Formats: sequence, C-alpha cells, structure tokens
Amino acid sequence: MKFPQFDQEIDISYFSDVKNAGQIRNELLRGNPDYQVAFINANTLLSSKHLLAAVYRAVSDLESGTMKTKNVHSEVLFCLGGNNNIMDSLRRFGIQDDTTNIVAVKIGGGDYKKLVEGTEEPFTDEQIAKNTDVKLVKKVYKLPGTVSLEDRAQVETAAIGALLLRGFS
Repeated sequence: MKFPQFDQEIDISYFSDVKNAGQIRNELLRGNPDYQVAFINANTLLSSKHLLAAVYRAVSDLESGTMKTKNVHSEVLFCLGGNNNIMDSLRRFGIQDDTTNIVAVKIGGGDYKKLVEGTEEPFTDEQIAKNTDVKLVKKVYKLPGTVSLEDRAQVETAAIGALLLRGFS
C-alpha cells in the first residue's frame, strides 16, 4: 500500500504463534540491517486505523526531515507512543522475548517475512481485536478513568488522539 502523498511502499503483516521473538529482538538491538522493520507487539494495537495513524505520522516525519529516531521503522514505534520518550515507546510497543503476536511494518520495500517464525494471518481489524489487551492500551496511553474499557471505539479515539497530538503544546 501507499499513502497518496508519499512514494514509500508500505507492507504490513500480522503473525501469530511467533517462536523467535527473542532472536528478532536481539537482531534489532544489534542493528542488523536485514531487520529494518517495525516489529510491534500486536497486543498493544486496537485496530488497523490505530497503526496506520502512527505509520502515516512516521512517513510524514521522514519526508519532512523531522524524525526523532534513527530510522523510519523505529519512528513508527515512537509515533505509537503518546509521549516524547523514545525508549518508553520502544519498550511499550516493541516486541519482547516472549511476544507471540507480532505486527510487522516494512516501509520502502524489501523481503522481511522470512525473518519471522510464525503463522501469517490476515491484517484485519478482526484479527487485531482477537489479541488486543485493551486494559494495557488504556494504561500505556494513560487514559483517564472516564474512558470505558468496554467502549473500544472510545479507547481507540483517545489513543489515536494521543499519538497524533504528541509533541504539540
């Protein structure tokens, strides 16, 4: 896919039953260029719209020369965060050694699916909803008690608002 105003090709995949999250994480920490992919803990995503808002902001920051991180893939993770702390966003939205559901975002083309030992699933809102930890998302975005966990649309709106407004005062 592409956003109409940008040239970058964007590919998004959902993987379940991932067996090698620890290896992927180690390669990311080593800076292995083959792993220039945003690997996201799928449990922290509410919907495709939630992720696409962050991807759009990351690509926009890339195009305008205002990225805060080293590459566009880490910028996606940073843009998912609702604050200006890069490490906090990487820790909260990135994968851990025991992560079993991963969403991978590749910007600019290239093969990456062979890096993940898991089952590729359709990247749909239904698939995302199967594993979303809404309570965790509410905590990550520091949403007030007035936001109901049962109202997924309200949590999604608040989370997307937080990520889009990050950095504006």
